[in-house]
Amino acid sequence: MVKHITPVAAVLFDFDHMLMDTYYNCRAAFESALAEMSGRGYPPPDDFNYDNRRKARTKVFLSKIYNDKAVVDEAYVLVKQACATSAIRAIHGAPETLRLLKEEHIPFAVVSNSENETLNMFFPMIFGDEFKDTLLIGDARKPDPAKLIEMMSLLGVTGKEQNVLYVGDRLDTDIRAAIAAGCHPVHFGGMDQGKLQQFRAETGYHGEISQAVTHADLRKLIESRLCPLPSRQPSLKRGALSWQF
Repeated sequence: MVKHITPVAAVLFDFDHMLMDTYYNCRAAFESALAEMSGRGYPPPDDFNYDNRRKARTKVFLSKIYNDKAVVDEAYVLVKQACATSAIRAIHGAPETLRLLKEEHIPFAVVSNSENETLNMFFPMIFGDEFKDTLLIGDARKPDPAKLIEMMSLLGVTGKEQNVLYVGDRLDTDIRAAIAAGCHPVHFGGMDQGKLQQFRAETGYHGEISQAVTHADLRKLIESRLCPLPSRQPSLKRGALSWQF
């Protein structure tokens, strides 16, 4: 008898708040850079509040603080320098999740709205040589799914039957992009059920959206979609689009 199931073929991740503990690192970098700019005679406005940055890109946010492009560029360099020397850290449990995928020979990659420069600087700083071959794509401009589709092509997977997971922490960008790309959407972190209902009403999407509050939850989800039966044919490898028994 032949039984078809759809194990995970690949996992794509967002980066900020998903793999890297972005908030505290970036806030400290901004505070350090703005203090240096104040010493150079360019104090931030009295009502400056880093929490107003939300998801704005670094230069866009700095342009709201300083009107002069040259000053913005100067501050941008300081922010990058501060980021590079700050004590950045992975989200708790993230290395274990990547290690599980590596051990199970499941391809994984990062597709993020973060700038390519930021992504290529931070990922190796956090994860070192253990995951040095990880494919990274920044400037994804999600919810546009184009970069997710491009990454799936690079990994040699199609997302058929939602066997590619895309894991991110935002409904409006990550989950929208995952659905549009044909991935199985996984929302990371706590989720307000009211916002989820609103999202479904706005998008008309009523398919499954998995939730993982922590990386431990995410690993359980991944493990639940591995091949559950031991007697697989030796010619098939995990990561294929289907398994036969």
